Amino acid sequence: MALLLVIVALGLGVRILNVTVWRPTEEPPLGATSYEPRDPSALIIGGDGFFYHWQAVALAEGDGFVDPYRWRNLGGDVMASAAHPPAYPLYLAAWSLVGVKSAEGHRLVSALLGVVTIVALAATARRLAGDRPGLIAALLAALYPSFWINDTMLLSEAMAQAAVACFLYAFYRWWESSSLGWAAAAAAAAAVSTLTRNEQIVLFAVLGVLVLFRRSEGGWAPRLRTAGVVALVGLVVIGPWVVRNLATFDRFTTFTTGTGAALSAASCDETYSGDKLGWYHDCFQGPYPDKITDENGLPVEVDADGGPIDESGRDVEPMRQARAYITDHLGRFPVVVAARVGRLWGWFRPAQTTRLEIAIESRGDVASWLGLASLYAVEVAGVAGLVVMRRRRMPISPIVALVAVATFGAAITFGVARYRGTAEVGLALSAAIALSLLVGWVVSSFRRDRHLDQSQSTPTPASTTHTTSAPIR
Repeated sequence: MALLLVIVALGLGVRILNVTVWRPTEEPPLGATSYEPRDPSALIIGGDGFFYHWQAVALAEGDGFVDPYRWRNLGGDVMASAAHPPAYPLYLAAWSLVGVKSAEGHRLVSALLGVVTIVALAATARRLAGDRPGLIAALLAALYPSFWINDTMLLSEAMAQAAVACFLYAFYRWWESSSLGWAAAAAAAAAVSTLTRNEQIVLFAVLGVLVLFRRSEGGWAPRLRTAGVVALVGLVVIGPWVVRNLATFDRFTTFTTGTGAALSAASCDETYSGDKLGWYHDCFQGPYPDKITDENGLPVEVDADGGPIDESGRDVEPMRQARAYITDHLGRFPVVVAARVGRLWGWFRPAQTTRLEIAIESRGDVASWLGLASLYAVEVAGVAGLVVMRRRRMPISPIVALVAVATFGAAITFGVARYRGTAEVGLALSAAIALSLLVGWVVSSFRRDRHLDQSQSTPTPASTTHTTSAPIR
């Protein structure tokens, strides 16, 4: 336990240093169209980070889930938003309610989510394979750059990784005990993960299939009871967000309104060939519908009939353009998908992808290169660990599902490093098990060689057998 606490402190220290020293926080002034950072190494709060930070502040001030760009830049406008899932902004908003409202403060409390990842991953590995794999898993979660980069960038991947780590722990506890409580806990973690990154709903599918078809669950009555609890937990946690969206937006919306925008950013000549093959670009062609101003003088997007367009309506044209482009370039699609997946896992133009991650995604120079180098080690050890787990009859379906959904997400959009964040949690778990075997083999070999050296250097004791010499004549 003491060593685990040291590792947790080390992991938290790395994250705090990244926020306060290595990549300090800078935020452009209100209304700035361009910004030159005072510190070249600083993290400029923009894009998704801007969204999460200011939506959390708006939530804390009682304005709800609003478009933070309008709310911040247009004087408190409260246009409803579902551009991103709600869990991470709610977490930041909880801290805002007690006074943590700055971007740097939100980055620091996001670092605490990294502590959850470290502890949950260590506990899972220890439960599955013993103390040494647990400590190795803790070290991986504490020091692996792709974890602590996400934990301090004001991106939802920090919470998604923590939720997935908790899901894995609860899932394997349920697997061992068939406990209804642990099944409910796994469902709750899967629900939080889904409300952080929508594609993580796949964890419900994995849990549900195993609940229904696991032989050791007994007859159909206990299986259906457990499946019912899993479904109920998911409904209670996820349901309010879906109901809110269905009631709020003009067009059918369940989880988010940004699908068209994501597909649009991946669907144009710049991403289907050239230097940005498999990456993303500002592909949207032409302006949104004409704008008018409301009674407060704020711009309001309108449709052809003059009616206001909400977020669900704004997503229609990007979706239409993306579908049209994909349809017109189906022959190129397999090449593009291969490039996207290759970029995600560091197999296609890894150096160029890393430079794009630094320049566009703002993931940091040294940290990004360290992340690329360590990615290959985690991939190799992770696959080896999956083989070991399979041979030991441990279920690997959650880890495989995490890898598959990350790969699929990149295949239909673009291959950025943060999209593999939750999959890396699963790979870190299996990697820890494989690395533990390697460490055990090295230690055993060292001890065996040392024992042989000692035995060879010890003099042979003199014989104690007495012989009778012949008499001298």
